[in-house]
Amino acid sequence: MHYSIACWRRSACVAALGARVVWMTPGRAAPLTHRLTLVELPEGPCLADVGFGGQTPTAPLVLEPGLAQETLHGTFRVLREEASFATELRLPGGWERLYHFRLAPQSQADFEMANWFAATHPRTRFVRNLVAARIIGEERCSLLNAALTRRRPNGSAVTHQLRDAAELGAVLEEVMGLDLPLPAAEIWARLPTESVPAWP
Repeated sequence: MHYSIACWRRSACVAALGARVVWMTPGRAAPLTHRLTLVELPEGPCLADVGFGGQTPTAPLVLEPGLAQETLHGTFRVLREEASFATELRLPGGWERLYHFRLAPQSQADFEMANWFAATHPRTRFVRNLVAARIIGEERCSLLNAALTRRRPNGSAVTHQLRDAAELGAVLEEVMGLDLPLPAAEIWARLPTESVPAWP
């Protein structure tokens, strides 16, 4: 079923939507595994997305196609593409697409399936890589295996390659604020030699 913005505003105040993630891989066929929420606010329908890791918008995004919207941690925009939309983040080299979505609400069963797939399938990014993200002040800190990236609000980024288990343990505890489930040496030993691409 195709939902227009006007149709959604007549039918609900909050809707859970599904999205297809294409961050850094714009041409891939992506499954519907990401969740975001459409909320009716006084300024109109807005997107709330709190789970996109290192690129999560840190403020609601007004569903106004083409409008560049500044947040404390970057500038975003939403584009309209026929029956679907796309959310993009501005980087120093231009706009980078995060995901595609439609205004068709998804059920809890849809998200349970997507979560199970992302958390257990042996070919997904989250099963085959160590991934963590946290916002500290104005910086976005993202960890992918042994690579720690710190990104500023203007989109510029610096990546540091961790050298050993002790450095990884320090990043997980002191930067990401995590309690280690295993000794740092065991986590380090499980890291892939290079990051495994997202599905497919």
